[in-house]
Amino acid sequence: MKQKLQNILFLFLLGTIGVKAQGPVITADGFNPVIGESYKWQKVKNVFSIPDFYGENKIWDFSNLKDSGSVTINSYVSPKGLSMADSFPLSDIALKNYDGTVSFLKISCSGIGQVGYFGFNQNHGNAPHINKDIPESPIMRYPMSLNTIYTESLVIYDVEKGVTNIDHESDTLIGIG
Repeated sequence: MKQKLQNILFLFLLGTIGVKAQGPVITADGFNPVIGESYKWQKVKNVFSIPDFYGENKIWDFSNLKDSGSVTINSYVSPKGLSMADSFPLSDIALKNYDGTVSFLKISCSGIGQVGYFGFNQNHGNAPHINKDIPESPIMRYPMSLNTIYTESLVIYDVEKGVTNIDHESDTLIGIG
């Protein structure tokens, strides 16, 4: 009886250590953006290397980064009523960027994806520029933890001046830290 109890206790302990060793897992709960939220984007002068920050048990030290003085605010809004919103019927939230561009997003419990983009192309006389991503271009997938890899293929329809350019791409998301 004592041996069985020790074996059960050992298995429980082993399971607890295994779960603890996997580290944090990001899910949609509390992470997905909601309409009305905004975030500040502050640019820095020093650039750091991603490999320096990759992996377990790393301390992310940003103390050497120098503030560039450039600060912008991006806001999550309802896509209804926005310019070109009818082109992106799958969008349930939009990210209105400081420069007037809009990313039309689809949010779910399995991730965040961009279904399209509207902005102005400075290379073509500031003409309206539309991209449609089919399926949506992944921004975040859940669950996400260290070394999780999601690779997805998509087609980007670049609609400009009445011409549709089709670009086949592959997006890969990797949990790096």
